Amino acid sequence: PAEVDAAEAYYKELGCRTERRKDGFSKGIGDSVRVEDPLGFPYEFFYDVEHVERLTQRYDLYSAGELVRLDHFNQVTPDVPRGRKYLEDLGFRVSEDIKDSNGVTYAAWMHRKQTVHDTALTGGDGPRMHHVAFATHEKHNIIQICDKMGALRISDRIERGPGRHGVSNAFYLYILDPDGHRIEIYTQDYYTGDPDNPTVTWDVHDNQRRDWWGNAVVPSWYTEASLVLDLDGNPQQVIQRTDASEMAVTIGADGFSYTREPGEERGFKVGAQL
Repeated sequence: PAEVDAAEAYYKELGCRTERRKDGFSKGIGDSVRVEDPLGFPYEFFYDVEHVERLTQRYDLYSAGELVRLDHFNQVTPDVPRGRKYLEDLGFRVSEDIKDSNGVTYAAWMHRKQTVHDTALTGGDGPRMHHVAFATHEKHNIIQICDKMGALRISDRIERGPGRHGVSNAFYLYILDPDGHRIEIYTQDYYTGDPDNPTVTWDVHDNQRRDWWGNAVVPSWYTEASLVLDLDGNPQQVIQRTDASEMAVTIGADGFSYTREPGEERGFKVGAQL
């Protein structure tokens, strides 16, 4: 198909390694091309896929914590602005990012569909995969997953959350699969289909950027990620980030992070009492 031809030609022009198979690499997927992109991540582009039974309304198969779709993935890369430029050239737009007063970019959220992101770029040693995220319908589905993990006595695999992100406004939970790879359960971010939407920029020292309720981010969430493989199945070389790390400038950086500016505190009431 012309679309697969175009993908192959595009990455060859960028000087990236490509591999094409007319009969596909995986069962049910036709003519495909695999590439190692400029950031070192492997991608596969295809045109035809064999469709299977539609399970959307097979409620008899679901539990209360069902996952409904693959939502996004998060990539760790040492040079976030470079990654942003590469993805913008592919038609992605930036919904939100994290920066400091010196202009250092710590993360960026990029989208093609009309949600906050299809992929995010997290500044760090890379290329590595930070997490893959699956969506649920509602917040209570995430609570059910936590209850189930508690009942199974695998609560030690809950790395972070449940909580609400500042960036994206989504309700989240991070867990580790049996191989130690990070999985996010994610729901209720916001619509980004308006092309006039400005990028929302967060100060790296804002304590509510990663968790809207101000809960601390565990160090492992910043430091640990999964290796990615080249087209031969070998781990890609990890390149060290030279810009400042988000963890270094926030965790333990007394006096630099904030929840509100001086004088901004306001009273509130809970419920409907007078």
